[in-house]
Amino acid sequence: MPEYTDLTASAAIVNAFITKYNQLKSIYPEAVIELCDDQGHQITEVKKINSELIELIIDDSQGPKFRYIHPSQFDLTFTVKQ
Repeated sequence: MPEYTDLTASAAIVNAFITKYNQLKSIYPEAVIELCDDQGHQITEVKKINSELIELIIDDSQGPKFRYIHPSQFDLTFTVKQ
């Protein structure tokens, strides 16, 4: 079980993620930026539900899948494809 951080730090993690994504979009405007979770699933949307819950919408051939995580479990990877 992961060790949960305080909620202020968790909110900072989500904000840092959004900032980095926006930086990549401005640096590589023509590139495709893919976002994947720690299991390699492509994430199409990230929503902060509240200070303790984040919703990940996963692209799947059978339709979208929804995964809910605590901010301390936030482990996503950006891939820039030019």
